[in-house]
Amino acid sequence: MNTTSEIAILILNGFNEYREMFQSIAWEAKDCFQQSQWKTLQEISSRRIDLYGAKVSEVAVTINATKTLTGSGQTLSRITLSWWL
Repeated sequence: MNTTSEIAILILNGFNEYREMFQSIAWEAKDCFQQSQWKTLQEISSRRIDLYGAKVSEVAVTINATKTLTGSGQTLSRITLSWWL
């Protein structure tokens, strides 16, 4: 497998994990809304908003580790990641 394919798989896996976590948080938010738990709902909403940036950062770290292990020596900079966030 070449490095490009490995990176694509890491990104896809990260997206799938993000989607599952987002869905789980959304179900939790629905339950809180139905039970009028407004404070908890606000906390859940914040967690859901922060999830995307956290997941992108996590995937970037994994990609950088993979690239370092493969010897490319290149890493994803914060500037490169800024368009994801």
